[in-house]
Amino acid sequence: INTSHISDAKTAGLVNKAMNLAHIGGWEIDMLNRTVYWSDITRAIHEVNDDFEPDFETSVSFYREGNDRDHIVQELADTIEKGTPSNIELQIITAKGNTKWVRVIGEAEFTDGKCIRVCGSFQDIDDRKKAEIAAKKLLEERNTILESIGDAFFATDKNWTVTYWNQTAEKVLHKSKEETLDHNLWEVFSDSVDSLSYKKYHQAVSTNQVTHFEDHYPPLNKWYEITAYPSNNGLSVYFKDVTERKRISLELEESEKKYSELFQLSPMPMWVFDLRSLYFLDVNVAAIKKYGYTRKEFLAMTIKDIRPAEDIQILEDALAKITSNEPITRQGIIRHKKRNGEIINVDIQSNPVNYKGKKARVIIANDVTERLKYIKAIEDHNLQLIEISWIQSHIVRAPLSRIMGLIQLVKIAAGDDDENEKIMEYILASANELDEVIKSINDKTITYPAENNN
Repeated sequence: INTSHISDAKTAGLVNKAMNLAHIGGWEIDMLNRTVYWSDITRAIHEVNDDFEPDFETSVSFYREGNDRDHIVQELADTIEKGTPSNIELQIITAKGNTKWVRVIGEAEFTDGKCIRVCGSFQDIDDRKKAEIAAKKLLEERNTILESIGDAFFATDKNWTVTYWNQTAEKVLHKSKEETLDHNLWEVFSDSVDSLSYKKYHQAVSTNQVTHFEDHYPPLNKWYEITAYPSNNGLSVYFKDVTERKRISLELEESEKKYSELFQLSPMPMWVFDLRSLYFLDVNVAAIKKYGYTRKEFLAMTIKDIRPAEDIQILEDALAKITSNEPITRQGIIRHKKRNGEIINVDIQSNPVNYKGKKARVIIANDVTERLKYIKAIEDHNLQLIEISWIQSHIVRAPLSRIMGLIQLVKIAAGDDDENEKIMEYILASANELDEVIKSINDKTITYPAENNN
């Protein structure tokens, strides 16, 4: 028994079985007899009857008119004329009108330099090809999205090899696709090893948790807002340049620090209150010392709590007249109540501010209680001076005028002793009256000594 024939038969049988399972058919063109052979699977793929006998023209006609048909004709011509093997994927339209993707493999057999036969395989790859096209389309759509988004984006595999690098990432990090794709991320950015980003990326991968953070990249002196998404395939990172926003934020922080220092170190009592709720939002040290409340107590109070009960309506009327955007407002002198119940007079100035997102006003309160007392004392003293002036101009002048008149009479009546004595008595009485008036003036003047030269 020739065992090699049995082995060849087994092999052929296994090959046929494998081809049937893979839905791979065979075909052959006999160049000498000008005939075409299709296997049963090839006929099934074309959806023709079992007794269908193909020829060269009908075989070619199943390919989609246009590029696919022209392509198969050219491939067969090159195989026949040059012996070039064929391996192409094209679309056919079956006898039942269905469009299918097929894979055609062919090679020529030559004798004495002449092609006598072309044969090969014919495979239905429609499902695989459609899935491939769908995946490619999905990938293209994803790439289009990733290229069009405002954020920079890159992806790495589990070994930190860069698998995607969009055009925004090129601009933001000054690294081209050629410099990054298929390269190890930490070799491209060796200066970032042990940086915050390095640690956060490794943390995201090890914990399988999304991480969001900001980091500074010294080589470009740039700040980036970064979000890293771990997956089974590696890491996807979205980031954007926030340098300008960070600069403004840092300037704002510095400005707020300076404001806080000026606010807290001001010798004048100051506070900020919420224009809507009227609650204190911040108070300075001077206010705490002046009013006697702790900071914690202040922040649990409204500005109504430092007003005497009978002045609340005055406060509400004043608030109704101002808006959140009204510039510096001088409310004038009002009354405040300290923690110990003492009433003080304060000169109030207010200005609109935006305090941590809230519409508020900042207040400067100048205690003018002592000044008002001094002014009142001066006013009272002025009244006394007015009274003194009136006394001088009316009461003092009257006896003085009489004395002056009597003196004239003395001159006229100089020769009559009795008459002179009487006149002298009158003069003495007027002098006494003037003396009493002067004493009265002195008494009133002594009532307000000059104790305060301010």
